Amino acid sequence: MALRRIPLAPYPHTTQQSELDGVTYSFRFRWSQRAECWHMDLRTLDDEPVALSVRLVHGFPLLRRVVRATRPAGELYMLDLTGRCEDPNLE
Repeated sequence: MALRRIPLAPYPHTTQQSELDGVTYSFRFRWSQRAECWHMDLRTLDDEPVALSVRLVHGFPLLRRVVRATRPAGELYMLDLTGRCEDPNLE
């Protein structure tokens, strides 16, 4: 497994596809104004849910509790590349 960076668009609701270990997945990112945090949905290209409404938290294994067969190998982390080690915000 290799380390892979998945860049995000700075919009409150965005969908993109990214390849992880040879399999393409659909990512949906959305900003919760009420909770003031980002959530992620991860699905296969057949629209089968892998992980839904996962809160993006800095340095935490985002797929830790996912046991589905469609789960990508390895782990996903949200990292703050500014060096402040903060959870992402809308800015």
